[in-house]
Amino acid sequence: MRCRQVRVLRAGALLLLLASPLLAALGVLVAVDAARPPAVRLVEGNEEVALPDRPLLGGSVVVLGRAERAGVPARDLGCRLVAATGAEQSAARLSHLAVLAADPVQVGGRRLQPLFQVSRWTDGSRVLCTDAAEVAPLAVTEVSTFGTTTWVVAGAALAGAVLFAVVGAVGWLLLRDRPAPTRSQPWCGPPPAG
Repeated sequence: MRCRQVRVLRAGALLLLLASPLLAALGVLVAVDAARPPAVRLVEGNEEVALPDRPLLGGSVVVLGRAERAGVPARDLGCRLVAATGAEQSAARLSHLAVLAADPVQVGGRRLQPLFQVSRWTDGSRVLCTDAAEVAPLAVTEVSTFGTTTWVVAGAALAGAVLFAVVGAVGWLLLRDRPAPTRSQPWCGPPPAG
């Protein structure tokens, strides 16, 4: 292996070692965010849920209601996503499968189940429901960047941090300067004496 290649590989190993604590910190921050209960606001009426403006990185919100179980399909409640212009958006943006394992939330003394998750909406959008009286009152969570996959993202970041540390350390150790160079295989360091 040539000296230039070794230097590039050592620089890569060093970057992995430096990125490891940053990725671990990101994983811890995401995990702390996932552990706190989401802020929830009750919706006035049962027919229209105004969605907040999406942040720069996007995100999702969860619509909650009084149901027996989590994950009620939006179409069963007559719900559809409508843009500020009045155009109906794709029903695929309303996912009840994303909240099947989500826990119920206490709001104003009421136990509300997550009904469905809304993602990839445009600013000024709203969810209109025609048959949601049976699950009233409706509520909506604050925007979450990673939605219901927050724990997965936190776990992936922490696992990535460990992987970066291991690969970086092994790479750094394997590519360190060799103490006994030969003329046919010089090592990447000061030229051999003699």
